Amino acid sequence: MVMVVLFAACNENNGEDEPVFCTEDAKLCPDGSYVGRQGPDCEFAACPEVEDIPSDWENYSDDDLSFSYPSELGKEFIEATQWPPAVTVSEGIFSCVGEIHTVNGRDYCVDVQSEGAAGSTYNTYDYLLNLEAENSMLHVRFTLRFVQCQNYDEPERGRCENEQADFDLDALVDRIVATVEVLN
Repeated sequence: MVMVVLFAACNENNGEDEPVFCTEDAKLCPDGSYVGRQGPDCEFAACPEVEDIPSDWENYSDDDLSFSYPSELGKEFIEATQWPPAVTVSEGIFSCVGEIHTVNGRDYCVDVQSEGAAGSTYNTYDYLLNLEAENSMLHVRFTLRFVQCQNYDEPERGRCENEQADFDLDALVDRIVATVEVLN
């Protein structure tokens, strides 16, 4: 369905307002937000400024999309085992079976599946973001290994517990999503 949005523009010949009709397209910006067409020329509005990508982040690109991600998590007691994240865009109606986590105004549906093995817990994370303007979804999937902190004596146990408690996974995923560019 194509919607029409009415914008008023000045007619240069007589100074009267003349309606300009633009389709309500949306463009996905690198920060994960959307901008629409506006003004007398129906150009896309400017995307918000994006934080600089850290120099130690890697870039991934294929025919469909590109994104940046940290090459390493930089953690002692948390390890990425399925990395870089698998990032895909698919068409469909958004449906959430996990928990909603809101980060920087974006609502992610987060599903976590855990398995234990040899003193560690392996968590597979699925972050799903509704791309309303395109009737599609952005999916980020990866697995992290968390060591069992109880296996350590102090002071390592305390460092382990603090690192895992302070690890802001939602912020990390949101920062990755902010770099996603849909190419097709």
